[in-house]
Amino acid sequence: SSGINAEYGYIGLIFPGGIAHIFVILRVLRVVRVLRLARHSDGIKIIFLALSTSVSELFFLVFFWSIAIIFFGSLIHYSEGSENVEFDSIPRSAWWVVVTMSSVGYGDCVPRTTIGKLIGSLCIMSCMLVLALPMTVIISKVTRTYHAYIQRENRIELRRQMREGKEHDQLEEDTAV
Repeated sequence: SSGINAEYGYIGLIFPGGIAHIFVILRVLRVVRVLRLARHSDGIKIIFLALSTSVSELFFLVFFWSIAIIFFGSLIHYSEGSENVEFDSIPRSAWWVVVTMSSVGYGDCVPRTTIGKLIGSLCIMSCMLVLALPMTVIISKVTRTYHAYIQRENRIELRRQMREGKEHDQLEEDTAV
């Protein structure tokens, strides 16, 4: 290693040390500007509206997912930890639970005992319940928000057309007189 901070690319060459962090953060903040385009996209507006009305359901989802991670991480650690080095700590076991519950399944940690496999099966089945129940409510709110948004847009368009029609009728009356 030449002592140059290579993890920051060209910025690390020009500004070695801690100041390179500032430039990396500024580069990431440029991406955030894309979020300003959301005001021009009806789909993104609808999703943000629906998510803002679903805060309690999202909290419920995160809360129970956290409880499940701690619970199943501890269970798998105490059932597999002495026989399987992949589950030698609760945080590493919790990583396995996150990967299993999100259905990613890297395969880097696998239970080998019968009780561990049983706990893994229970973890997967409970995750389906924990994710499915609040998701139905959230999707229902997205649908309701979408329909309400479309109705509001249709009313606005109808009012605009009515105003234009009245202005057109007024112009015809003024030219006839």
